[in-house]
Amino acid sequence: MTFMTSRLLRSLCLVIVASAWLASCEKVAQLSDSARVEKFTILTADPDRVIFDQPVIKGEVIELPLVYGKYLFPITITVDVKTEAGCKQILGFDGGGKEFTFDNQNHVRELYTVAASGATTRWKLQIVDAQSNESAEIARVGVTAGEGSDMLAAPYARIDRINSEIIFQALGTAAYPLTFVPEFTLADGADWADGTDAPAETLTFEEKESSMKYTVEAASGLTKSWTFRSEIVAQTDNTSSLTEDQVERLTPDVSKIKFQSETAQLTGATTEFNVSKIGGRINLMLRPAARAMTFPVKATVELPVHASSVLFGASADNSYTFESYADTKQVWIVDKTSGLAKSWTIAPAPELNTDILSFTIADNYTSKLGDKLVVGIDQVEIDHDNSRIIIPVEKTDGSAIGAKEQLTLKLSITVEYPEGSTSSSSKSPSFTYITNTALFTVKSTNGQQSRNWTLYLKDKNAEASSDTNISNFSYTYTSKDNRMKLSSTSIVADNNNHRITLKITAGPKAFPLTLTNKIMKLGNPSATIVEQEIADYDTPLTFESLTSAKTFTVRAEDGTEQQWTIDLESQAKGHTAEITSFLVGKITGGSLTAVKIEPETQRIRMEVEGVPPFYATVSIETSDNATVTGLENGILTVNNYNHEIPLTVTSQDEEVTKTWTVYTDKPVEVQIDNSEFELWGEFKNINGGTYTIDPTPGAGYGWGTANLELLGIGVLGTMPVERADGTLAAEMTTSEQNTILKGYIVAAGTLYTGLFNLNINYITQPRKMTKFGIPYTARPTSFSMEVKYAPGAQMKQATADDKGKYSIHDIAGVDKAHIWVELLQWSGSGAIDYDGSEGAADITVLGRAELVIDGANNPYKEWSKITLPMVYNPQYADITPTHIAVVMSSSKDGDKFIGAIGSKLSVDHFVINY
Repeated sequence: MTFMTSRLLRSLCLVIVASAWLASCEKVAQLSDSARVEKFTILTADPDRVIFDQPVIKGEVIELPLVYGKYLFPITITVDVKTEAGCKQILGFDGGGKEFTFDNQNHVRELYTVAASGATTRWKLQIVDAQSNESAEIARVGVTAGEGSDMLAAPYARIDRINSEIIFQALGTAAYPLTFVPEFTLADGADWADGTDAPAETLTFEEKESSMKYTVEAASGLTKSWTFRSEIVAQTDNTSSLTEDQVERLTPDVSKIKFQSETAQLTGATTEFNVSKIGGRINLMLRPAARAMTFPVKATVELPVHASSVLFGASADNSYTFESYADTKQVWIVDKTSGLAKSWTIAPAPELNTDILSFTIADNYTSKLGDKLVVGIDQVEIDHDNSRIIIPVEKTDGSAIGAKEQLTLKLSITVEYPEGSTSSSSKSPSFTYITNTALFTVKSTNGQQSRNWTLYLKDKNAEASSDTNISNFSYTYTSKDNRMKLSSTSIVADNNNHRITLKITAGPKAFPLTLTNKIMKLGNPSATIVEQEIADYDTPLTFESLTSAKTFTVRAEDGTEQQWTIDLESQAKGHTAEITSFLVGKITGGSLTAVKIEPETQRIRMEVEGVPPFYATVSIETSDNATVTGLENGILTVNNYNHEIPLTVTSQDEEVTKTWTVYTDKPVEVQIDNSEFELWGEFKNINGGTYTIDPTPGAGYGWGTANLELLGIGVLGTMPVERADGTLAAEMTTSEQNTILKGYIVAAGTLYTGLFNLNINYITQPRKMTKFGIPYTARPTSFSMEVKYAPGAQMKQATADDKGKYSIHDIAGVDKAHIWVELLQWSGSGAIDYDGSEGAADITVLGRAELVIDGANNPYKEWSKITLPMVYNPQYADITPTHIAVVMSSSKDGDKFIGAIGSKLSVDHFVINY
C-alpha cells in the first residue's frame, strides 16, 4: 500500500516539462518586438443616438463601454488608434476606413498591430455594458381625488408590475365617471418614451372598462408599455357574514412582515380580526435598537397579503412615523375575488431589550496602587451603539499608566436593566492592567436575546490616542431561506489592510445576507465608529450579493480617521450535489430492514416491512455541504410501496442541481455488488487507473483494493485468479515493495469495502490511506464465503533506522491471514472516514465478525466454505447501521510491515446471510 516511487517519478516529469515550457516562452519573448496600442478613441457612432464612454485597454482586450444604445444594434463606429513607435501596420478594419460594425453586444471584433520585426499582436474589441439603468418601471403614482372619486381607497395608485398595470381605486359610493389627479415617479433615468403621449395632468375614466396605455423608456433605451385602469371597492367592517376564504384573503400574513427602522427592531406581530366598525388590528412588538425607546420612530412596514388580495392606503414607500405607542396607522386590504375591503389598524407595542440603562461604581474599589489611583465613578460612559462601558481612571501624580504596570483594580458595580432583563455576569469585575477588558452579558426575559457588553478602562492622563484598530467584530445573521452558512460569527479584524472579511459558504441564491446584534470591538475605548449603520447593535446591515461591501470610518481619540471595509469571501467550493448518507431514525407503521443509496441512478431505496402509510424521520448528509429541499421538517411520508418522493440537492456553489428519488419497497436480501469477484478492470479516477476490482455501483460504494502502479513501479497486491470451473476469484498476495526514499517494506494484499486514497504523508501508515465502509443499513446474522490460504516461506519485518529509512529482515513465526466484518454507525459529516482503528472518531461498532487463519495450523489449504457469525453489541440493539466494513488481508499485521513474502489469501462467493 505504499507507492512513493511512482508519485516521485510523475512529479519529476511534470517539473521537467514545465521547466522546458518556461524556457521556450522566454526565448520567444526575447525575439518579440512591441507594437502595443496606447490609445483607442471612438470618433463617431451610427445610429447617432448611441453613446459610448472612454474605451479601456486591459491587457490585449479593448473594452468599449456602451452607455446608451444596447437595443439599437447593429452599431458602426469609426475610431482612431494610436500605437507605440514600433508598430508599422494596423489591420482588421471594415472596408477601407477605420470602421467596425457590431451586430450585437456579444459580437467581438479583432484588431491586429504588426511590429517592425513582423510579430503580430491580436487585440479583441469587446462592447461592455456601462450599466445604464435597465428599469422602465413606474416606481410610484401619487393620487389626489378629482370629480366623482372623492373617496380614494389610497393616496397612491396600485401598481401591478407583473401585468404592467396602474390601478386607480375609489371606495364606497363613488360612481363613474371617475377623475384622478396623478403624480408619477419613474425609475432613475426613465422617461415617457419619445414619440408617444405622456399622461395628462388629469385622468378621467368614463366607465369601469375604460383604460389608457402609455410607454416608459429606460435610460438604456428599453421600453415597457403600461395600462391604466380604475376600480371601485366596497369596504366591510362586519365579519359575521364572511366566509373562511374571505377572512383569509382579508387578513395580512404577519409572520412575513418586513420591518426596518434605525431606532427600533420588530420582535413579533399579532392580528386581531374584530367584528366591529374599528376593523382589524395589527400589533407590532418593538424593541429599541440600543437604549430606551425614543419617539418618534420612523420605520418601513411591509404587510404581506394573500395572492388574491391587494393592500390599499399604505404610505409612500411603506414609510411610517410613530409619535408614541398610542399613535396608530390605518390601511385597507381588498379581496379581489369578492371586491370587499377590510380596514386594519397598525399599532406599535413595547418589547423588552438587552440594553443597560445605568451603570454605577461604588466608591469602595481597591487597587494595588492604593490611593495613587482614582476611578472616575461619576464619569462612567455607556456607549450604547458599540455595546461598551468606558470607565475613566487616573494616577494622582498626573503620569500615564504603563501598559505593563499592575493595577490589580477590583470594582463593585450596580447595573440597571430594562424591565425583566437580567445578567448573571460578575458584579465585581477586576483589571490587572490598563489594557484589560471585562465581559458583561445581558439577557432578555424570554431568554431568546442576549448581548455582550465590554468594560474598558480609560487612562485620563494618557495622551490622546491615534489608535483606529479593531480587534473583533461579532454578529448574528439571517439569509434567504436560512441557506447561508458563515464559518464564524466572530471575526478577527485585519488591521494591516483595515478589512473585516466574512467567509460565507453559499451561492448567490442565498442572498440577501443580513447582520444584526452587531458588536464592533475597537482597539481603544475612546475610538468611535462614525456610521450609525455599522456601529448600532440592532440596525440591520444587509449585503445584497457577494460583491457587496460596506465601508465605514473609525475615528480615533485624537481625531485621526481610518476607513475600513466589511466584505464577503465565498468559501462555497462544493461543486457536487450527491447524497452520501441517508439515515432513517424512527419509523411509524413499519420496521426498516435496509436503506441503499444508488448514486448512478440518483435513487435511494428504503426497505420497510409493514402496511403503508409509513412516517419516517430521516437525516441526510451530502457531498461538499450541498443543500437538500423537499423534506418537510425531516419527516418522510410514504403513502404506499413504490411511492416516489423527489428531493432536490443543490451544490454549495449553487451551480449544480440534482433530483434524487426516495422510493420504498418490501424487504429483500441486500448483497454487496460484485461479490462473486468476476468484474475487474481499469477505471478512471480509481487507484490512478491501475488494474483493480470493479467498485460497482461506484467508487466508495463497493469493493476496493490498494493496487497502484505507475510507469511500471508500484504494487498489484490483489488480482483475479481463475478457478477450475473457469470463474474468477480474488487473490491477495504479500510482497516486497521498494519505496525509493523510504527504503523497502512488506506490503500485504488487501480487499475491502471502501475507498483507497494515496497520500505520500502516510506512506508508512497504510491504514490512514484507506477509508473502510460503504452505505448499508440492515442487521444480518452472518457472512459466508469460500477461502483458501497459503502462507509464505519466511516471516519478515520492515523496520526504520534513525533516519526513517526502512529495511527488511527475517523474524520468527508463520504468517496469518485476517478477515473481519463490522457493522458501523457513522455520526460524522460527509463521507465516512474510518481506518479500522479502535476508538475512531464518530464511529460506533454495532457488531463484528472475524476470522484469523493461522498459517502454522492451516485448515484452508484448499478451497473451503466458511460462515462467520455476526456478534452484536447488545448496548446498540436499537441503532440502525449506516455502513458495513469488510476487510481481508493476506498478512494480518501487514499494516505494521510484518508478513511473509508470497503469502496468498484467495476468496470467492461472499454472501450476507439474513
